[in-house]
Amino acid sequence: MEEGLLSERSLRLTLAYRKEYPEELDEAVALNREGPKRSGRHRIRA
Repeated sequence: MEEGLLSERSLRLTLAYRKEYPEELDEAVALNREGPKRSGRHRIRA
């Protein structure tokens, strides 16, 4: 990872969320890739 893109604290928090909520994060990423079209949900920004 290139230095300065993400603080160590942010990286640790991201990894903790990934470990705790893998299915929810996979769903959010998939919805974000689809965009707001037919899903009826708002787009989630990463």
